Amino acid sequence: MAPIIKREKPSYSENNSGGSKGLFDKKIKYVTEDALSIAPNIVDFNFGEYIYYGRMNLRGMPIVLASTDNLKKLRKSADNTAPLSALNFVGLIFDQMAQQFDKSSATQNIAADQKYLSNLKVYRAYESPWRKYQEYKDIYFQQLSQKFLEIPDEQKFKDMKQFLNYLTRYLAGPASVMPFTYPSFIKSRLSDIMGSGLAIEIADIKYSNDQEKVEHFLDSPNWDYYVNACNQYGFIIDKQYPFRLVADINSTAMKGAARALAKGGGYNLLHRAFVPAISAYLPSLISDLITLYNLSTTKYYTETVVCANGTPRTQYKKTPQYSPNSFFKGVSVNDVLVFYMTTRINEQKPNMNPQDRQSLIKDCLDFYNKSKDLSIPLTVFETIVSSTVDKIGSFAYYIKQAKEFMAVQERPIVPQNIDIQSDSFTGEGGY
Repeated sequence: MAPIIKREKPSYSENNSGGSKGLFDKKIKYVTEDALSIAPNIVDFNFGEYIYYGRMNLRGMPIVLASTDNLKKLRKSADNTAPLSALNFVGLIFDQMAQQFDKSSATQNIAADQKYLSNLKVYRAYESPWRKYQEYKDIYFQQLSQKFLEIPDEQKFKDMKQFLNYLTRYLAGPASVMPFTYPSFIKSRLSDIMGSGLAIEIADIKYSNDQEKVEHFLDSPNWDYYVNACNQYGFIIDKQYPFRLVADINSTAMKGAARALAKGGGYNLLHRAFVPAISAYLPSLISDLITLYNLSTTKYYTETVVCANGTPRTQYKKTPQYSPNSFFKGVSVNDVLVFYMTTRINEQKPNMNPQDRQSLIKDCLDFYNKSKDLSIPLTVFETIVSSTVDKIGSFAYYIKQAKEFMAVQERPIVPQNIDIQSDSFTGEGGY
């Protein structure tokens, strides 16, 4: 009788250390595992339409939760002293699925000794993207201000107008990799689906540890049951992180719960429970510019003047200081809008030629200056900049679309209580 040969399981990466070739081979072994191909609700969120799932609406605009009031504390949080949250309907459906696991474990329909797949617990859920952006921005502003303070005296900006012009030119380079604005931050790699309220993680496994993903999930005797239960309750499983569950907002289970709790089911939820990120960001833009200006300027600057006798003399002049109330004494609303739109274009890199880019900015400014309404031109702007079209087409066509979009959404892109020329423009905008 031939000896039984025990096959060794393939090795998977446990972290990101080691040679790139070895890591690549191990990653290929993981993503091609048969267990990751058994159901259509196992999806790779690094590709296609899923990259910006929960962070972008159907018009391509970066979005964030309209209100944290729609969040629900999760009963099955791993740490009961610090319960985690998700959108109310997501939490409701997850609680129901967790109860099913508890019953199946108790009746021995599934293995009861699995670390993560017997008694479901939540280890990570909603994380405020606004808070993440503030933390990122604090560091980024410090880095920017250090560079600006090193500018030679003769080149330093002497007021807010010069600062805005310099900042616009400077950000043209790093903007595509280091976002300045909140909308660009939302669509960047610095943000993720955990800021949407649609995702829940049921393990504390490191993202780079494929070995533990296979051991505790793919090789678990409860894996098939888990995949089927997720499908039944409307959850998508992230292929890269099989412990991450994402609500399929167009599934039957999620649509019913969302209609009842979030006043919008299916893709309509993206207009009901979410708002364009610019509406959260715009109230803080002026205070951000003032903060960065103060960090980047000294109390005095030098200026060389020529005396009547032809002798050059260095004078020390006090650098102007700004508050929300005095900000628009140094710059105009149009200056701020040009800065924002130019920076967003540099961040987003839309497939538009320079002439169309300038035409878009001009049309948006013209509309604002005639109507004093920011909502429609900024909706048009964000829609076009976030799209992949080659030409902007008729501005009037996009105006019509913007009005229809806001009518469906039942709220303007810019909150009505914001006056761009007053101190109310400095609200925190936190979501």
